[in-house]
Amino acid sequence: MDSFADLLQAWSDAERRGAQAALDGVLAADFRGDGPLGYVLDREEWLARYDARAAFSWHLSGLYVDLDSAVAVGVQTLVAHAGGLDVSGEESRGHVARSRAKVRRASSLAGSG
Repeated sequence: MDSFADLLQAWSDAERRGAQAALDGVLAADFRGDGPLGYVLDREEWLARYDARAAFSWHLSGLYVDLDSAVAVGVQTLVAHAGGLDVSGEESRGHVARSRAKVRRASSLAGSG
């Protein structure tokens, strides 16, 4: 990906489609994210976190880029189930990405719902 904005777009498109293979390509090996039940998930847990997903959208409200890292903030809206529970809702999310050897990957995802 040429830019952090491209990485963010690839991530949100993969999330919207529920495309695990595409997500696998944008997450860093040491990725951590706040999961739908409030636990911090590692990369493998993140890829397998939903039982079912009906809808996903993410709207960017700010992107802050430095030399080799970026922070994006926005609002995520989700209709989904995890662990047999309805985890649908809307929340503010922050995404952190970094570039290593010119390869950009998502590092972490945190929310406040």
